[in-house]
Amino acid sequence: MGSRFYNVETDNPYFLKMRKKQILPVLWFLLVLPLYPTWSQNINPDELNELLKSQIQESDFINSEINSRKLIRLAKSNQDNILLAKGNLHLGQSFLGKKQNKDALVYCEEAYQIAKKNNLTKILGDACTCLYDVQKQLGDYKAALIALEENIIIKETLFNEKQTEYPSSQIPENNPKTRSPQRMGMIGIGLLSLFSFLMYWNYKNKQKVNDVLAGKNRKIEEQKQELEQLNYTKNHLFTILGHDLRKPTVAFRGVAKKVSFLLKKKDYKRLEELGEVMEKDAMELNSLTDNLLNWALTQKKSLPQYPEQVVLYELVDDIIMTLNPLAMEKQIQVNSKIEHSAKVWVDKNAILLIIRNLLDNAIKFTNKGGEINILSRPSPIGLDLIFKDNGVGIPEDKLNTIFLLEEEKSTKGTFGEKGTGLGLHLIKEMVEKNKGTIKAESKLGNGTTFVVSLPIYNTNALRLVHITNN
Repeated sequence: MGSRFYNVETDNPYFLKMRKKQILPVLWFLLVLPLYPTWSQNINPDELNELLKSQIQESDFINSEINSRKLIRLAKSNQDNILLAKGNLHLGQSFLGKKQNKDALVYCEEAYQIAKKNNLTKILGDACTCLYDVQKQLGDYKAALIALEENIIIKETLFNEKQTEYPSSQIPENNPKTRSPQRMGMIGIGLLSLFSFLMYWNYKNKQKVNDVLAGKNRKIEEQKQELEQLNYTKNHLFTILGHDLRKPTVAFRGVAKKVSFLLKKKDYKRLEELGEVMEKDAMELNSLTDNLLNWALTQKKSLPQYPEQVVLYELVDDIIMTLNPLAMEKQIQVNSKIEHSAKVWVDKNAILLIIRNLLDNAIKFTNKGGEINILSRPSPIGLDLIFKDNGVGIPEDKLNTIFLLEEEKSTKGTFGEKGTGLGLHLIKEMVEKNKGTIKAESKLGNGTTFVVSLPIYNTNALRLVHITNN
């Protein structure tokens, strides 16, 4: 009896049955595979394209991306360039909606190239629109502008092609689609308007910058002038302290010895003269120190202001009595013609300083035997206080600077009286602090008139000063 080996693959019935089950799916796949292209062709590309448009419009970008890839596969299997261009365009729009701008740029450019190669004008215009949006998102505005310009040209081309499809006799003359030159004219006007707006905007920006620079330059110039004024003020103050304040005090040195000597000699005439000189120097010293103190307080902005109702004629008479020795020395007649009802709303110390300095100034520059008149009259803001003399007058070239604190401004009086130039400057500051004004009128050789305008007492003035002080 011949013997053979047992073969599991051929002799085992169970194994044979399992092999048949494995072979059947393979055979089924090999039979069905040739039919796959036919199934794919059963998908309606137009319906898929419309579905994609709807999904993109509704911002369903996830499904639009899936269906766009389906459309691309379908186009490649059918070798359909129109579908391929549309698929790439829809995929680019889907990525644009998902803010994946770099991916969107790739597929939009692919759609653009396919459409341009195959002369697909409508798709080419849509691809330019998509490229414009993508480049704008990426910040490449130059490329975005190029895409926009090409899109406009494509739209004009489509419009002209559509126009040639109809005979001119079938299109009404007033149809706006027939008026391409007019459309171009409107576009030109629009571009011109845009250009004009940009030019105007640029001009306004430059003007704004120039205004800011001019303002800064003005501020710098003001600060420069202020520093120069402060520097001069410092030097001028040292001059006053070093010379003008020192001179009167020298006269008091050795006074006791002089008086004792003259009494022993019984030289009463020289003793009287010495007394007059001492009185004059004492008044000058008192006036100078008073002006310096008040000026220093105004510079520190700490001069107290307490406005009140002041009767002018009483104060004027008191000042005349105080300065009368100076006037009598020069035989000057001082006349007060102030109305007894004349009242002003000012700080009392300030008005005393103003009257004293103006009268002292008038005495200083009035010739021997001259006359000074002090008057009052109504004014638009209240009342005018007028000092009028028939003295030497002021040159016209110096009239506009008499209230400024400047070097070599002060001049000597008719009897050689020395001035500091501080008095008129201080008067102007005091007048302005009391809501008033001052002006000077003069002609050389015909005397000088100072007009001080001050507010009168009323409830509104009281309220104004109260608010200002607060």
